[in-house]
Amino acid sequence: SAEQQSKYAGYDQFINYFVPNIKNLLDKVNTGGISGRAMTTAQGLPGLQQYLTQEQQDFLSILGDMNNTLLYLRSGKQINEQEFNRLKATLPNSNFTNSQNKISVDRFSETMKNIYDRELKISGLDIAGNTPLETEVGELEDLFNEFNK
Repeated sequence: SAEQQSKYAGYDQFINYFVPNIKNLLDKVNTGGISGRAMTTAQGLPGLQQYLTQEQQDFLSILGDMNNTLLYLRSGKQINEQEFNRLKATLPNSNFTNSQNKISVDRFSETMKNIYDRELKISGLDIAGNTPLETEVGELEDLFNEFNK
């Protein structure tokens, strides 16, 4: 259904877009301490935004998008309050050091994948979008064809 597709798109966006991009940017942008505070301060002041590198702008933009998408999942009842709080606590933050952020992103990603997997199983799907029955039938057909060569 369209509702399910929209729901799964939110999970997919985190797993396949936000997480890989934020990990990549954490190798290029210094976070934590003065660097992190300066970056967020510059983001909020139009006169200073010009001094942010493209990577810093991208990092801050993705952080904002991650927060907004997480709120969207919560408001759409796609994640419960406990999951929301757990995920929110593991979102990267420009005030955390790069190593803290990398640990947080890994925890966030693992939690999001577990929630996504659970939701797919409830719907009778797997990560590839197949129903278990379709997968088993396909495997049996492959096995049958292999023996009949």
